[in-house]
Amino acid sequence: MTNVFIVDDSTDMRKGLAIQFPQTQGLNIVGEAGDTHRAIGGILRCKPDIVVLDISLPGGNGFEVLSRIKKEGPSTVVIMLTNHDLSQYRKHALENGADHFFDKVTEFESFLDAVHCFAADALREPSI
Repeated sequence: MTNVFIVDDSTDMRKGLAIQFPQTQGLNIVGEAGDTHRAIGGILRCKPDIVVLDISLPGGNGFEVLSRIKKEGPSTVVIMLTNHDLSQYRKHALENGADHFFDKVTEFESFLDAVHCFAADALREPSI
C-alpha cells in the first residue's frame, strides 16, 4: 500500500483528491492539511510515501514544507501540484527536492498518471 498525504489550502481540492485516489489500487490517504504547520506535523507523524503539496498555504508556503520534508525524510516522494505554473516556481521546487511539479489546470492528468505509476510500481516491489 502506498500512503499519501495531501497538502492544499483548498478543502475542496483536498476532498476531490481524496475521492480520486481510492479509485487507484494501492493508494491510501493517511492525512491531509490546509496550512503549513499542520502539514509539517501531519507528515512527520504519518510518514507517508507520497506528499501532494501546493505552494500557497496559510502560515507559510509549500517550499517551507518541502524543505522540512526532505530534511526529515529524503526518500518521501514530493509532488508539487499548484496553480503557480511559472517557470521560476517549477525550477525552485525541483532544485529543492521536489520529485515532480504539475500545474493543476494544464497538467492534472499527467499528475494523476504519475501518482498511479508510483502506486503500481510500489505494488510490484517485493515485500521484505
